Amino acid sequence: YLSAHPLDEYYVFMKYACNVTLEQIAKSDLQENKDYTLACMVREVREMVSQKGDLWAIVTFEDYESSYEHRFFAKEYAQWGGFLKKGNFLAMKAKYAARNHWKPEAKSFNIQQVNLLSQEAPQAIGKLQISVPLQQIDENLVESLMQQIEMHPGNVQFRLLITDDSSRPRMSARLYSMKYKLNLTKELMEYFETIPEVGIKVN
Repeated sequence: YLSAHPLDEYYVFMKYACNVTLEQIAKSDLQENKDYTLACMVREVREMVSQKGDLWAIVTFEDYESSYEHRFFAKEYAQWGGFLKKGNFLAMKAKYAARNHWKPEAKSFNIQQVNLLSQEAPQAIGKLQISVPLQQIDENLVESLMQQIEMHPGNVQFRLLITDDSSRPRMSARLYSMKYKLNLTKELMEYFETIPEVGIKVN
């Protein structure tokens, strides 16, 4: 038996809306000037006072696999400190770039936006498309799909894309559900991921 992770509620956002992990950030395995979206929880906040009397903090973030410490200096901490509370689940946008014009060779992970995951995730995820090859569809799959869909009612629009790569030209059909909307839980998404040759698109 595996216990649930505190971030499981935001599994879909983390897997399909984010493009960087804390491990990559910690290792600086990043592209210069690329926009990054990440999600994590605040594990620890250590507040400090500078020689000038300014409040700043070292914040430890945690995701599924790793942790990362980030220094929020006075200006940043004044801007984002309201979100940086132990136990908060956060969505952040950032860029790996020069911290200032005087030392362009000195790169850092610059956080540009912080929000609560509970506010960010619903705005970022409104539709789910599952694409399945025609050859994979049978009575068992249809019954299994319907069972999962009925077990996870929610607010996310759902459509099924059926593809036929054996035909020339390639054919596809989109099936839109007017009746069913989904709650994209970790359990549901892991079910979709087990379907052979499935394609998953979240937006």
